[in-house]
Amino acid sequence: MTLPKDEIYFLLYQLKKFTFGAKLRLCHNNLDKIINKTRRKHIENLKLLQINPTMSKINMLFVFIIIVCFFACEQGNTQGNNDKSLTEIKTKSSIADIVRNPVTAHEALDTINVAKMEFDETEFNFGTLLEGLSVEHDYTFTNTGKVPLVITDARSTCGCTVPVYPKDPVAPGEKGSIKVKFNSAGKKGNQSKPVTLTANTYPAFTKVFIKGYVHNPNAVKDSGDDHEGHDH
Repeated sequence: MTLPKDEIYFLLYQLKKFTFGAKLRLCHNNLDKIINKTRRKHIENLKLLQINPTMSKINMLFVFIIIVCFFACEQGNTQGNNDKSLTEIKTKSSIADIVRNPVTAHEALDTINVAKMEFDETEFNFGTLLEGLSVEHDYTFTNTGKVPLVITDARSTCGCTVPVYPKDPVAPGEKGSIKVKFNSAGKKGNQSKPVTLTANTYPAFTKVFIKGYVHNPNAVKDSGDDHEGHDH
């Protein structure tokens, strides 16, 4: 039996339509499976996040405590460094002595357990000096305190006066000296130059003076009334 050509085309069309519908249903089913699988996984993740909210709060609290402790330690270290008033130095016997240095105005000062610098003389008068010449003098002192004496600075108000001080600690009962050199170049008349020493004493500053008269024969005015060289 031979089917008409139109019927054959019709049957092929129906077969093609059925096949396409089957493929479409298969794709639809696969898509539903993928959506359902993704939905279940998302729900499981949400459940995991909500299983134990107490543990999450504990973890957050633990992290917060660690941060607070860290900043507290940093602040404590900074405060400790600011409040330090004792400095350890080595003496000639290699024994570490504790020396009190000048401290801040907000901290109580120990005026007893400090170094003390007692000079044989705090003023030296070199008399009359010809302009252009230099003069030197040693100011001898004794540490009558209870801790080693540490001089940290020595300076004058004029570049013409140069002090030299000991850089090593001076033990209690020991002597030391400050050498001061005065250059009279460009000077005339009465001169009084202070030298300020900074040390671990109380008070922290001590002054010595070098005085005298500079004679400048070429100066127009050169009398004892010239107060140009006075520095107090």
